[in-house]
Amino acid sequence: MILAVLLNILLNWSDNRAADVPYLANDKFNYEIIYTFEKRPPPPQDEFDKDMNRSTYSPSPLPYVKVKLFLLLQESEGILRYRVENNKGVVLRSRKVKDLTEDFVIDMGFADDIKDRTGAHEFFIYFLNDDKKEVAKLIFFFTEKGNLFVNGQERGKI
Repeated sequence: MILAVLLNILLNWSDNRAADVPYLANDKFNYEIIYTFEKRPPPPQDEFDKDMNRSTYSPSPLPYVKVKLFLLLQESEGILRYRVENNKGVVLRSRKVKDLTEDFVIDMGFADDIKDRTGAHEFFIYFLNDDKKEVAKLIFFFTEKGNLFVNGQERGKI
């Protein structure tokens, strides 16, 4: 209970620029977590760690997380666009909604990077109307232990 309250405070704090934007209703979307194993790209030759050693590289495949998001929208909601951003401020996708039951994949990154915070661990999907005003949002948040929260509700673990 306390964890849920603290997480809700954290989610609202990190998303303060759109605090008045309501969450997309649970019956308007569905998602599927996709786990794959991918090789990490080799680092540049001139990259060093904090002890001035060359970065190590492992060619073995590592767990990689993607989320396939299924939209179940209706015309009356007036949602014409969506934008996907992460907590690092990077816009991952910005598109018009072509089909009200559209689906798309969001690359979340390597599971270890999400957990240890070297990569993004929070993903915002904003839904916009004709005036490009945010009318709804989805937030995917991963804790340091790998728990997944969607709109403040715990939904699983990576």
